[in-house]
Amino acid sequence: MEIDIHKMRWTTEECPFPIPERGRQRKREIIHPPITTWDDFSDEDKKILTEVKDVIYSYLGECELYIYGSRVTGVWDDESDYDIIVFNFPDREIREKIINHNFSAKIDVQFRKIENPYISVHTHIKII
Repeated sequence: MEIDIHKMRWTTEECPFPIPERGRQRKREIIHPPITTWDDFSDEDKKILTEVKDVIYSYLGECELYIYGSRVTGVWDDESDYDIIVFNFPDREIREKIINHNFSAKIDVQFRKIENPYISVHTHIKII
């Protein structure tokens, strides 16, 4: 007899195998000061972000760019990437060229069709 484990209901204590936490990211310790303005970034970060902006502008022209995630909240480490939102939604070929560009750091670029009214000034910093 096959058992569909997704239909079974156990408490955490009764479950015979580990239950993954869903929709929760592990809490990370803040090890760097959180960023609240462009001026808070280090010179190295500004150089990397300016490179990203220049590459994206070369394909799309001027558009809204924001950085968010661990680099802004202060929980980044040496393995962390730079999370970028671009408020422009080009065709697939252009998106792939930007995403696959050989940047000088690890960059994760997301594209959005319109500016999100829920962008938080505390967790998203405009790249200028």
